[in-house]
Amino acid sequence: MKCINCGKEHNNKKFCSKSCSTSYSNRIRVISKSTRDRLSLINKKNYIPVIKEPKKCLNCGEEHNNKNFCSYSCSCSYHNRIRIISDSTKTKLSLINKGKIGYKHSEEVKKLLSQKLKKYYKEHPEKHNWSKCDKTISKPCEFLKNNLRNKNIFFIEELKPLDDYNYSIDIAFPEYKIGIEVNGNQHYAKGESDLILKDYYQKRHDLIEDDGWKLIELHYKTVYDKNIDLIINKILNEKKIEYDIKTKNYLIDSINRKFFCKICGEELNNDKKCIK
Repeated sequence: MKCINCGKEHNNKKFCSKSCSTSYSNRIRVISKSTRDRLSLINKKNYIPVIKEPKKCLNCGEEHNNKNFCSYSCSCSYHNRIRIISDSTKTKLSLINKGKIGYKHSEEVKKLLSQKLKKYYKEHPEKHNWSKCDKTISKPCEFLKNNLRNKNIFFIEELKPLDDYNYSIDIAFPEYKIGIEVNGNQHYAKGESDLILKDYYQKRHDLIEDDGWKLIELHYKTVYDKNIDLIINKILNEKKIEYDIKTKNYLIDSINRKFFCKICGEELNNDKKCIK
């Protein structure tokens, strides 16, 4: 068969190549008068192309040259926000999402899951996130432990004093039933006039002391105090530690210290992460 455009013999239907097909189609197509006028203006040397004014995206408000949205994601976000979902669709989606993130379990299911999780961690303590993660190693706590080792003071680290709970004490002296916890700022309640533990850590503190232990809660900055030797002796002999007013105010200011984002300048949340 011969090509309709160039006349070469080939085995295809009408054209020997795609370029011949395009060339033939462009040669025989009918161009309207308005298109011809526009093409003639483009070919003139003094022609100035018309610059379209930028539009604003309906979703994010940024300027762009598209129709209504600057991107496909903005289009999806806008339509998902304004669309109306029927009751049947809501029921269908709730059945699909049942058991996934965001689904609220009943109180009975929560208790059952809690019991199973406690039992699992009790049988496999090495599987616990705090045990297997190297990032959770506290530098102040390790500093205090090394200080005690250098003084030949015997202690047990990460001792679990309770059978029913997976709580562990950072530094424990079993013969005296004394424990030392080295706490970061996240352990304390902000905006208070005293060193007050958060509810979770206070509950943990009370449960351990109800079992006959004396648990000393040390702020991590105390570990680097020049009088740390006197503090350790006071803990072992008197089983308590009391801060003077100046030290207490210094630690409270450290807990209530605010952090701000270097980019936007907004105050950071408790995890020191910018919301924006």
